[in-house]
Amino acid sequence: MSTHSTDKNEVHHHESIAMPETAYDGQVRVHNRHITNEPNPKTQPFDPIANPAPLGLAAFATSSLILGLINAGVLVTFPTMAVGITLGYGAIGQLIAGLAEMRLGNTFGATSFISYSCFFFSYGIMLQPASGFLAGAAAGGAQNTEWAVGLFQLPWAIFSLLMFIGTLRQPVVMRVILGQVFLTFFFGMLGGFLMNPVLTKVGGWFSVTLAITAWYGMAAMLYTPENTYFTLPIGIAHTKDE
Repeated sequence: MSTHSTDKNEVHHHESIAMPETAYDGQVRVHNRHITNEPNPKTQPFDPIANPAPLGLAAFATSSLILGLINAGVLVTFPTMAVGITLGYGAIGQLIAGLAEMRLGNTFGATSFISYSCFFFSYGIMLQPASGFLAGAAAGGAQNTEWAVGLFQLPWAIFSLLMFIGTLRQPVVMRVILGQVFLTFFFGMLGGFLMNPVLTKVGGWFSVTLAITAWYGMAAMLYTPENTYFTLPIGIAHTKDE
């Protein structure tokens, strides 16, 4: 977590998901590529809203944990509740967070949350019997099924790599989260294309550690002096001059 003093109200860095300062003094939000403690009337002609990032990270973490345990082989059958969590919390929660980030003018946060919301929507729809994916995969055989899963994860691996590169000046916790997202899709894609269950399990375990890290990021934003007795470090973000 950064170590700025309380009288330094503005820290310049690239647009990112809003993270709290160590010396917390009011809600911290991202506006116009700056972290500020007060809304900017020139760029925010509306009443300020709560930081949506904790909601988005919590939704991401919960769904990633369940899907990760399935891919890792811990859950040997796909429970119906996993589809409910994927659609009901992972997709909707991140969509709400992404729309709120868009309203705050945070392009990076909006793109990230809304895109991964769409992933969970599409994944949940694919697993519905009415979509025809499961029946078509079963009719095509194991090889076609694995190739379909690998192909589905290919563009998400590319997208996650691009998003990870966009975090290189953000706090460490955000780099770790997006890095694990990329590794989850990368190994899942390889496991599908190569029909290698070991690689699929590796991707599943990365999804589990991703969930833990995302929950940590959520807690770091919620644990403020106004809410609890301690805060969590997030790693220092680099300024544009560094």
